[in-house]
Amino acid sequence: NVCVGLNYRVDECRKMVQKSEEKKLKEEDDRLNKLLKAIEKYPKKAKNYTQLGRLYAEKKKDKTKAFEYFQKARELDPNDTFCLQGLAKIYSDIGQPDKALECYDILIELDSKGDNFSSQLEIYYQQIAKIYERNKMHPEALNYWLKSVEEAPSSNSIHESLGVCYVKLNKLEEATDAFKMALQLQPYMANFSCYYFLIQIFRISNDIESMLFYINEGIKHNTDTGYFQYQKGVYFSTKGDAEEALKLWIIHTISVLLPQKVMRKKH
Repeated sequence: NVCVGLNYRVDECRKMVQKSEEKKLKEEDDRLNKLLKAIEKYPKKAKNYTQLGRLYAEKKKDKTKAFEYFQKARELDPNDTFCLQGLAKIYSDIGQPDKALECYDILIELDSKGDNFSSQLEIYYQQIAKIYERNKMHPEALNYWLKSVEEAPSSNSIHESLGVCYVKLNKLEEATDAFKMALQLQPYMANFSCYYFLIQIFRISNDIESMLFYINEGIKHNTDTGYFQYQKGVYFSTKGDAEEALKLWIIHTISVLLPQKVMRKKH
């Protein structure tokens, strides 16, 4: 779409993308070779192994090689924070949450001894919460979402995640407060799930006027309003206004089908 907007032909765009990808791969390979030479020259320098680990993990997507270099870096410097972060992510990705949590425990301890200005406790707490959530340990996850909120009370995304965790624990009143705070901090599209959950919570509790309020707020602050139009139809159906409900459901159906029709025409 960007190419079409700039009056480029599709084949020209493909060549541009391919050229960009080739340049990026060359830059990655050059950096890889430099780091390998640095290891040859300074075999006891942990930082070089950590950088290689990050390169393999983030750019090459090779967890096996990344893990190998992170482990070597940790042998040389057990307190290398970037190394511990890399290991924690790999352990989490390969289904070893206990080892990932061990890394985060060390990172939290190191952070508490460092400069508060550069503290990353908020990030560590979030990652720990996500590990617990992936393992269906929602009470433990809640504890770390609350810690994250303490560290970053103005982060709308953390309040949103806290709300989702409360929903999983069926603590709907607390979830409502968390979602409302997230929307107070940032009412726009990034918080679609806040509107979604608030609408569902008020619908379940039969507070349909509050439900309507957040439907209208969702329409106001989101570019894709199809879902909210559907829920507004549910509201009017509940109120006994079948004609208005049907009109809104038709709008919702069109909003779903029209993009699909456009895409078929393009291809």
